[in-house]
Amino acid sequence: MINKNLRLLSPLFAVALSTLSVGVTRVHAQAQSLLSSNQVIVTRVEPILPDGLLITGINFGKTTGSDDKNEKNEKSEKSSVVTAPVVSLFHSGSKTIAILPSKYVAGSSEIIATLPVGLTAKSPGSYRLMVSFGPGTAATDVFEFTIGAVGLKGDKGDTGAQGIQGIQGIQGIQGVKGDKGDQGIQGLKGDKGDQGIQGLKGDKGDQGIQGIQGVKGDKGDQGIQGLKGDKGDQGIQGLKGDKGDQGIQGIQGLKGDKGDQGIQGIQGIQGLKGDTGAQGIQGIQGPQGAKGDTGAQGPVGATGAQGPIGLTGAAGASGNFPLYKNVNDARTAGVQIGRVWVQEDSGQVFQMVK
Repeated sequence: MINKNLRLLSPLFAVALSTLSVGVTRVHAQAQSLLSSNQVIVTRVEPILPDGLLITGINFGKTTGSDDKNEKNEKSEKSSVVTAPVVSLFHSGSKTIAILPSKYVAGSSEIIATLPVGLTAKSPGSYRLMVSFGPGTAATDVFEFTIGAVGLKGDKGDTGAQGIQGIQGIQGIQGVKGDKGDQGIQGLKGDKGDQGIQGLKGDKGDQGIQGIQGVKGDKGDQGIQGLKGDKGDQGIQGLKGDKGDQGIQGIQGLKGDKGDQGIQGIQGIQGLKGDTGAQGIQGIQGPQGAKGDTGAQGPVGATGAQGPIGLTGAAGASGNFPLYKNVNDARTAGVQIGRVWVQEDSGQVFQMVK
């Protein structure tokens, strides 16, 4: 047997039940507020033999479980995400928690959970059922009940830790304006009040009309001699006087001591080294000079001693070499680098190198 008298209501649902005495209209408005807040609330738990529970509630699968106030203002599509519930059961006697297998159809207000086999017969006592569709208090609710006969009332438990501050309640409906009360009896005359603070000085009044000139009065007695007046202002500068006679020349003064040598001035800071000027443009190559005349042939030298017989040279290339006056003619004629040519005048053999 499941005793539902130990039901601990969630904070929002408790607010709705506590206002039943206000009237049906207000309860209906608060119920609508609970539905729109997406707070998960377990309203009923019933046994299904042999080892099942039928859990009924509201807002199942309609919340993402976030408590962030900023996320409450997001689009309604995000707040309608359906999440599979996690159903857990806590046994106060053995201090154990079991996750119950459950079945839930999206959009339904019912969950069918399966209890461990033989729980109702082997472990009667107080249980706390928790249904959670996600993180946060909005996605979770608890339901406490008893399996088996209800035992004697236990000792008062220790004071629990202070809970999280509840959500602010819904503002009540403004009451009807009351009837106007009867006029009260006139009170006794009060004591004379204290003198008020002196008022601010008024604005200066307009100048009055000039009065009629009075009759000339008698000559008055001579007054007492007045105090000495202040020193008068300096008079105007007098005219320039005549030039005076030249005075006697004064005695020549003593020669003054030689002054100390002044402190040498601080050496100025060396100027920065100037930038190196840009390299000048290379001049145009001058034209090749004209070929000089051939010098006169020198005298025939004395015949030198005969040298030793040299080694036999390598066999020369067969054929005739081309004849040119100079290297420019050979290059103009198209002699390639590495080719051999003979100078006409001297008969010397040259190889084109560049």
